[in-house]
Amino acid sequence: GVLYGPMGTGKTAVANEIGLAVATGAGMGRQHLATQPLYRSLKGRVLVAIYEDPFDYRRRIIALDKVHGVDLNTLDWAIVSADLNVTKEKDRAALLQRIRDDAVANGPPALLILDTVAAALGAESSNDDDVVGKLFAVSQSLVREFMCTVIFVAHPGKDETRGIAGSYRFQGN
Repeated sequence: GVLYGPMGTGKTAVANEIGLAVATGAGMGRQHLATQPLYRSLKGRVLVAIYEDPFDYRRRIIALDKVHGVDLNTLDWAIVSADLNVTKEKDRAALLQRIRDDAVANGPPALLILDTVAAALGAESSNDDDVVGKLFAVSQSLVREFMCTVIFVAHPGKDETRGIAGSYRFQGN
């Protein structure tokens, strides 16, 4: 799926909340006067292919820990090095191999969060349907191999009223 919104609206924060729901198995949100989560989730391994500054991402995760009172050392959560342009076959294969290597060492991923689409595409245009197809090839491979859910974090175009920037293929996902 694709999670998008204007800069500063909390896309990464929402993706991290979803990741925490999966990593802990605790789900998201709480019903009033009840102990059940609003959105249930199974427990599973979370991988994040993060293209932003690792120190900034670390700050976000530490804040998430403080808000939710979880022990980061016990979470089944890891960062997959994401310095690759997924529109290039060799880079896409390398990212998938990093995920496979992690799966061998730590078990299969239940969720991969790729943040952000623009960075993963390098200099390629998200308006190009074939380019976006190469991005989705990552998720298709993970679904086939691990039955893994993939969330792509993306931005809207300059005219935020028109929705997500790029190919019509984003709308269907």
